[in-house]
Amino acid sequence: MVSRKDRQEKQGDRHARMDPPRASRLLLVLASAVVLSGCLQPPTKRDAKLARDLAHMQYAQEPLIINDADGYTYTNAPQETWLGPHRFMIPANYFTDQAGPDFQGGVTMQVKWPELKPLPPGRRRVMSMPEFFALVGGDINYVDRLPWQESMENGVSPPLPTFLDRRDPVWNLAYRTRGEDVHGLQRWYVSDRDKQLFRDIVKGQEYFQYWPPRPEDIRDWYIRRDAQGQLVTHIVCSPQIQPDGLVLQDGRVVDVPEVRRSALCTHYFAIPKYKALVSLGYARVLLGEWQSIEQTYRQNLDRYYVGEGEGWKKKEE
Repeated sequence: MVSRKDRQEKQGDRHARMDPPRASRLLLVLASAVVLSGCLQPPTKRDAKLARDLAHMQYAQEPLIINDADGYTYTNAPQETWLGPHRFMIPANYFTDQAGPDFQGGVTMQVKWPELKPLPPGRRRVMSMPEFFALVGGDINYVDRLPWQESMENGVSPPLPTFLDRRDPVWNLAYRTRGEDVHGLQRWYVSDRDKQLFRDIVKGQEYFQYWPPRPEDIRDWYIRRDAQGQLVTHIVCSPQIQPDGLVLQDGRVVDVPEVRRSALCTHYFAIPKYKALVSLGYARVLLGEWQSIEQTYRQNLDRYYVGEGEGWKKKEE
């Protein structure tokens, strides 16, 4: 059994990866120096080429093929991928590496705000920092062992092994406080009262040594339920005490230099018709776009769906 301390350490590690310090950004800047050195300059031949690529990608019938300076070839040609028995032909540049599904045929889909369209083939390797901050992406998984409703509820009331774990407001919606709605979503957070109530319960026990976590590690939850009370949207974000670290400016996501870490969100929702659960990551400054993001991913699966089959079984062999 994983101890509470180990789980909190893992949680801290995960949050450290999710909220990269400014030094990490600088490493990425250095790695992309050639592109970034020109991103603040007047339009260049590269910018003109990008505009042509985008236009070609939107209107041309044949696949767009890009050969970059390092000898890599990228395309938006359709790639076969599966969600259980559901077969899709998704353009290669939607995938995280802009090459196609992983060795198991998994569905990963990445788009860029504000268009919520994929980057042109090959652009992932040479994108600017505003493009990097504007990315929305993650995994789409087929759920066959649990009803999607149960899978979603487990995110706000997980079947943890002990009573104290299940009673912890960090993990359980029932012991959090509802705040004011945000962007049409219910906001649930861990209030000072919630913390004190749980301190009284764990006082004198080993659990007390590791609780509460650091304030910046207690995430805010944003949820939406349908008319039947089913949880259909669950978004986990950096707490409100943490600044966004980014701003929306003329259709771009721009860094705020004096803020060390950017606030991020992980967005979970279901697409029942494909028995799919979606898990996406993006900057919290884009939280207001959550409806458009969900709609885009639903429409994309519908657009690239080609039927059912048994090819997915071969992926599991």
